[in-house]
Amino acid sequence: MNLHITRAAAFCFLLPTTVVTAELEFAIDQKQSQVDQSLALSVPFAGTWIGDYDEETNPEGTQTRPGLFGGSGNNPISYSAGFGIDGGGQSQPSGGFLLTLDEEALAGVIDGLSVDLLGGQTSEVGLTIDLQYSSFNTINPFSIYPGGIPISLPLGSAQVLSATLESTAPSPLVLEPSGDGYLFTGLVNGINRSEVELGTGVQEF
Repeated sequence: MNLHITRAAAFCFLLPTTVVTAELEFAIDQKQSQVDQSLALSVPFAGTWIGDYDEETNPEGTQTRPGLFGGSGNNPISYSAGFGIDGGGQSQPSGGFLLTLDEEALAGVIDGLSVDLLGGQTSEVGLTIDLQYSSFNTINPFSIYPGGIPISLPLGSAQVLSATLESTAPSPLVLEPSGDGYLFTGLVNGINRSEVELGTGVQEF
């Protein structure tokens, strides 16, 4: 059996002509199977920052003020941001599924598909932060920060801790004669889940 799985869950595989109408349980051969995956995610968040000035404990501290010039006091400055995750690669998946065949009808059903796309391993992807804020200035020291333009900063890498694919319902197959066997093709309806460590805690997608 030759099995190729992609993250989109489309698949095809070859079975010998000796297969009859039956219910068969398959385990993915991790050494001979391969997943080509591409991961692109955005994790948005928002907040404020403010200078460390305090009238009593730090009177010489930095003050933040809205606008390019002027203002008074130490004011919070709003920002919006997002972690950007981008990467991909190849891995050897593990898992299995249940296959029901009807050779006479040239059809079948695949059910219970459960695949560990990383095969028990982890992988690294690129990590950036995209930041946007309104213009502000600071006192002690005096600086101007023009806003309104998104800024993208590289942060190194994030670690993909897990990536799984599980079917949500039985999916039909089409059977076609092919050489000394049959070629089954189909599309699985499933859920793809990933856990990524961003350096700020594990995020689930």
